[in-house]
Amino acid sequence: MNPVPVKQFLYLCLIAVFFTSCTKKGSYETVPGAVNLYQVITDDKASFSVFKYAVDQAGMAEELKSGNYALFAPTNAAFSGAGITTAMLYNMPRDSVVWLVKNHLLPGNTDIMVQNNGQILNAASGFPLLVQKTGDNVYLNGGDVMRSNIKVTNGSLNVINTLLFSRSSIFERLNAYNGAPFSVLIAAIIKASEGSTNYRVLLSDPEAAYTLFAPTNAAFTDAGLANVAAVQALSADSLSKILSYHLLEHRKLMPDFAIRTPLAALNGVPVYFDVYRTNPWLGSMGYAEGVLLGGGASNMTAGRGVIHSVGRLLPKPIVMNSLQRIQSDTSLSYFYAAVEAAGTTGGINFSGLLTQNDSSYTVFALNNNGFRLAGYPTTESLKAATPETLSRILRYSFVNGRINNISVSSNSTVPTLLSAVNPADGNLRYTPVTVFYSGTGVSSTGYAVQGGSNSNGINVLSRNIVTTNGIVNIIGQMLLP
Repeated sequence: MNPVPVKQFLYLCLIAVFFTSCTKKGSYETVPGAVNLYQVITDDKASFSVFKYAVDQAGMAEELKSGNYALFAPTNAAFSGAGITTAMLYNMPRDSVVWLVKNHLLPGNTDIMVQNNGQILNAASGFPLLVQKTGDNVYLNGGDVMRSNIKVTNGSLNVINTLLFSRSSIFERLNAYNGAPFSVLIAAIIKASEGSTNYRVLLSDPEAAYTLFAPTNAAFTDAGLANVAAVQALSADSLSKILSYHLLEHRKLMPDFAIRTPLAALNGVPVYFDVYRTNPWLGSMGYAEGVLLGGGASNMTAGRGVIHSVGRLLPKPIVMNSLQRIQSDTSLSYFYAAVEAAGTTGGINFSGLLTQNDSSYTVFALNNNGFRLAGYPTTESLKAATPETLSRILRYSFVNGRINNISVSSNSTVPTLLSAVNPADGNLRYTPVTVFYSGTGVSSTGYAVQGGSNSNGINVLSRNIVTTNGIVNIIGQMLLP
């Protein structure tokens, strides 16, 4: 078996795993030699205006002009993800704002890149900062250090996509958002606590070492629970089942998910993960069961626990791999025949991609009627096609990683395994498909996909089927590059 290397996907400016356009560098990328830390965060308003406001509120401008520090500057998106606005900073006690700013300062010119994996550093506030490394990527309390060791006159600038602070407990941190965007989740925790497990007490304990995948209000709406009243109408046991699937024992930060073995939720159901970092200006993107982990609202530490928001209730996986799921479905017998007939073509073993556990793929599996519409009336006609023809069809049906449709912005593109050499520069380009869905906000309804030569979007008939090594989607019309 010769799986496709992930690094081949880093083409052109396709970033943030698969679905955004080229991201502009911050002005901190071109810092002139004679500037201090305070000047950098002042000049780059697009990246650091909220942190600069916090520094001013703390009365620490002079400290950042002359003190010698390694600054881990949180981006505006990091503040937004943590639910902290300039208005909140204005109303905070000054001591609290000073503590918040000092959490992001390491005395001396500390080089984060040479620290050991698992090392604990103490911020200027005394706040403990855990260093984790996966490959070339470095994380601080789970936050992705996106740019490191940019030299200034009084130390170094590092850019981080997570706010380095904590609350006393998971439940207290959820409430710190003043309800939104977790008001429905808070109501679910309170109602579920009327049953055999008191989640409110459990998650209010500062010593509770749990990881909570926190569904947003939009996630509950997507599941048919549009408001607090809808949640309160459910039984405590029903809500307990939902919550138990969104809780893991022990604190798990983003780099802890860069694994290929599942972690068990409290109810024993396995949760599968994927983590990618394809762009240094956006940081790592993590997925649980193919659902994107909260962007800026990830690695939100609380006591001994941590919160990662999710935009959809996590789908439960089936206990079979992707090939077994396809084999078990009589409507996909043609797709299975194509996989078998294609064999290993162009270095890709399609059966291997659907069975291996060391990497994952999202598959748009064409059903039997779709193959008939495309001119293959029988499985024998499929087997008569050349392996190269079948390989082209299949490669345009595979996307690297578990990608749930709500993890992709509507009308965006994702690269498939179908590739060609660009004659203009000789570089390999992966041919994308367009993914889009109807509705507003986050929705699992109206999911469709469209190839470059398809005249219209193709409805996904069965979506987001999570297997032990990927996701299967079933479509009824062939994707055409």
